[in-house]
Amino acid sequence: MMPCSNKSTVHVVHFTSKPGGIEILIPALIRNMTDYVFSVFVIRPPVLGAANVYENAAHAVHYGSAKNFRAFVNLFFYARKNRKDIFHVFNIGPFFLLVLRLAGVRKVLYSIRGSIYWKNLRQKYVRGIAWKLSLSPGYKLIANSNFSKDTFAKRIGYDGSCIEVVYNPIDSGQFKGNGKTRNGKEPLRVIYVGRLVIGKNLQRWLDVAAAIKRHFTDAEFILYGDGPLKSDLQSRSRQLGLENGVHFMGYAPEIAAAYRQADVLLFISEYESFGNVLVESIYSGTPVIAGAIPAMREIFKDFPEFLVEMDENLGKNVLQKLKDLEKLNRLALSAREQFIERFGDELHYKKLRAIYASI
Repeated sequence: MMPCSNKSTVHVVHFTSKPGGIEILIPALIRNMTDYVFSVFVIRPPVLGAANVYENAAHAVHYGSAKNFRAFVNLFFYARKNRKDIFHVFNIGPFFLLVLRLAGVRKVLYSIRGSIYWKNLRQKYVRGIAWKLSLSPGYKLIANSNFSKDTFAKRIGYDGSCIEVVYNPIDSGQFKGNGKTRNGKEPLRVIYVGRLVIGKNLQRWLDVAAAIKRHFTDAEFILYGDGPLKSDLQSRSRQLGLENGVHFMGYAPEIAAAYRQADVLLFISEYESFGNVLVESIYSGTPVIAGAIPAMREIFKDFPEFLVEMDENLGKNVLQKLKDLEKLNRLALSAREQFIERFGDELHYKKLRAIYASI
């Protein structure tokens, strides 16, 4: 039962409570937007034994189902009951968005994230129709980058001028760093932060780690995060002879310390709509080496030195950056000041309050 309050209620809907970019941001949003009452509907229930960002949550959390039909039904009745409130939904796709429209929800803010909308022509046709049916003219859309906005507009055939870009909120107070000077006597510490899933290019990440190891023989490689590829990546590290130099740490709720202890964050994902971990690393004063995909070019538009081309010479490209790591350390401090202005959480919440009020 919702508590009595004069505050407007916002219902957040997203897919999973497993830690990830969206999932970690939502609890922070709820903590900071105290002028609203929040209730959360997670489409997939938590997996027993897996990390859950809503564990011990003080606000209401509702779950759908692992089965699509049951999840549709549960969401429909939840939405129907609360149809007069604001629904802020994160990348739930056209079918679940259509459920909200059929349930009579009129106040919807859809947050666009990601860049993959279908994998074949059949999906393109079916989902294209579903998008047209689900996007009510009264709904508002925001995107976490210009790249994700432009991709959505092109793929879905939507007017991009109607989509506002609101960058992900990254709390600079949580990630603090004053820069660093590498001590050549200590092992080079290269980290990855994120899910161990397809699309993050982690098999190739390990190949690059092997190339680095040949030049920095004492280098250590530490992966923070969990996912279905963990066992495959562990096998790959053994094949490359890296089993003693690669460490899989699992999900780390206190990731700020990991950034501070690292020399560099290596992130060569195949596709992203944004990159929270890259901003967090720069906030921490730790330089990054990132693949030059569109979203990364947008983040580092004034600091291309942090980017590498992901061609057949990727290993050599990364090594070239590492040879001038001190330059990247200095640049990280300059980038930090700019990033706080561009991606600071207060700016995000200010924009979000204005959007909620307009709905």
